[in-house]
Amino acid sequence: MRSLPKNWRETAERVNAEVNALPYVADVPDWGRMPKDATGGDCKNYAMEKMFRLLDAGFPVERMRLAICEIFIHASQKREQHLVLAIDAPHEQYVLSNSVARLMAHADMVLKGWQRRLIQKLDPTNPESLA
Repeated sequence: MRSLPKNWRETAERVNAEVNALPYVADVPDWGRMPKDATGGDCKNYAMEKMFRLLDAGFPVERMRLAICEIFIHASQKREQHLVLAIDAPHEQYVLSNSVARLMAHADMVLKGWQRRLIQKLDPTNPESLA
């Protein structure tokens, strides 16, 4: 497996913050890269845009994966599905989410009650895998 860039953590934190700064828009139908003039998106758009930006920054595709999390919403007593980007770092897996401002270690997700399951590993260079 190829290595992450030397400054991977700083780059991931910057990308997470930049994309999270865009407004949330529920149920945007497009899976893929946000246009430069994007006015926002939903968790699918956030996760995909973060993946594309990290690829542009030199992150190897095999170190990233999309994952569906189930988050317990206390106010409604319901579970909600949420798409995030996971990065396989040297000693831990980290998650980039539009609902959390910082990188979150997988162990922290478990402690906070998030349940995560891997969905298919997507290849952004192959449009058919993104459908």
